[in-house]
Amino acid sequence: MKKKILHVIAYVLFILFTVIIILPLIWMAVTGFKTNQEMFLAPFSLPEQWVWQNYVDAWNQGIGIYLKQRCYYGYGNGFIYICELSGGISAGKAEFQEQKGVGISDSGGPDVSAPVVGNLSV
Repeated sequence: MKKKILHVIAYVLFILFTVIIILPLIWMAVTGFKTNQEMFLAPFSLPEQWVWQNYVDAWNQGIGIYLKQRCYYGYGNGFIYICELSGGISAGKAEFQEQKGVGISDSGGPDVSAPVVGNLSV
């Protein structure tokens, strides 16, 4: 019974967080259809007249180039994260000689936290 109550609380929290994240995105998209006057005079109401030209103007002024660049950077970062993840998994499964003060940092490189005296060979 206690486990079921915890599951219900978890689902309620997930739904609440989902609404908190998605509601501003919907508000932003709906505000894009308003005229400038409607946007400043009634920011929380639905548009009286849905102006599709706002999105056409934004695309023609270069937002398409911005979106393309963001995709390139996003996919590039994703590739870097996958490489770091595979390096981290490999480092986690490898057996190293124990050295005081030497570890693996978040970026996959050596992390020297204290002076090391002795043999650094692995």
